[in-house]
Amino acid sequence: MEHDRSISIELLEFWHYAEGLQRELRSGTLSNDRAESVAEHSWRMSIMAMVIAPKLHLKIDITRTLKMIIIHDITEIEAKDIPSFEHFFNKKIAEKKKEKEKLAIIHLRKKFKNITSEIEKLWIEFEEQNSPEAKFVKALDKLDSRIQVIDGSSTGKWSEDKILKYTQLRNVTAKLCSIDSILKELEELSGKERKKKYGF
Repeated sequence: MEHDRSISIELLEFWHYAEGLQRELRSGTLSNDRAESVAEHSWRMSIMAMVIAPKLHLKIDITRTLKMIIIHDITEIEAKDIPSFEHFFNKKIAEKKKEKEKLAIIHLRKKFKNITSEIEKLWIEFEEQNSPEAKFVKALDKLDSRIQVIDGSSTGKWSEDKILKYTQLRNVTAKLCSIDSILKELEELSGKERKKKYGF
């Protein structure tokens, strides 16, 4: 079957573009003290979704879920990663983050108009949290961030302000994980692990 060569050129350009998620670093570190990339975060979410999905009472489409995980942070190639403990507690930062991400998805659509329709739809679905898959991915997103804090190389020297913020964020994660018993249990177990390591 013949393909329009321009599509192949666009696919190749997008392939290069997607490397941006490998370059974009998150605030956390890995256990070897190296900064974690956004792509690595999405990869671990994907593998955990695959093994957790059969245990869920929640009915989800695993293919759709994995696609959503892969692209849920796609706008961070341009908008950059902003840690939850920064934007969650600062309305101005949160609004600026949303604005940058919306501009990034618009730019993505214009730059790769032949191949990003599904990506944009999945990204919007995740942002709007209007499906079981989106809710599951959001819970995994927050759980993975917590697990990385536990796995990370931090020595546990935390300011009182940061401890307070992380404690509040734990309540957010607990609420997101309340959609299914296995997620609730994982949230509780990981919360105990973090408390054992850091004391909160």
